[in-house]
Amino acid sequence: MQNHLFEGNRAGMAQDILPRVLHRCPHVVRHGFLGETFASGLREHIIAHETECHTGMIGNAPDGRLSTDIRNSRMCTSLGEFGAVLADRLLAFLPELMVEMGLSPFSPKLLDLVAVIYGEGGHYQKHVDVFHGKHRPDQPRRVTCLYYFSQTPHRYTGGALRLFSLSQEETVDVEPESDMLVVFPSWLPHQVLPVGLPSGEFADSRFAVTALFG
Repeated sequence: MQNHLFEGNRAGMAQDILPRVLHRCPHVVRHGFLGETFASGLREHIIAHETECHTGMIGNAPDGRLSTDIRNSRMCTSLGEFGAVLADRLLAFLPELMVEMGLSPFSPKLLDLVAVIYGEGGHYQKHVDVFHGKHRPDQPRRVTCLYYFSQTPHRYTGGALRLFSLSQEETVDVEPESDMLVVFPSWLPHQVLPVGLPSGEFADSRFAVTALFG
């Protein structure tokens, strides 16, 4: 499988990987990735920085775009030392995880690292994490990593991660657990199902870190 798989041209990509990937949802799940002490520490850190969270935008344009019909979440880039620890661990594990997904290995570079918080009514409609057109970056996204760190047991409802095969014939729902990692190709369609937050408390939200590598 060639590295141009990840270049964001889905039409050409589908021809290259058919039928090996078209009808499946390549992904890897790791439970207990960094330990519950790390997960709870990161959660408390984000809670302490709630005022620095901003509404999640759509697209890669300089001014972004806001559409809560498509995406309803908050984001926080203030991860402190937790961000560096998580990034280092991901970089160490990515070669192994790419082999598990059947992807060609490459030397990953961290492109983006952000905490994403879903509260009452939070969701993200089906999308891919690669950009197209004039706002496509010079170094495209290849692999998406999601690290979950919500309260245990969950104090929110819903919020499953749904993965779609390129053929749209197969879906896989992944229920987030604290200290769990999910990794998949950035070109794989996915969505976050609607979240309910009975308490209305920020601390009870659905917490995840999104790390994007190219």
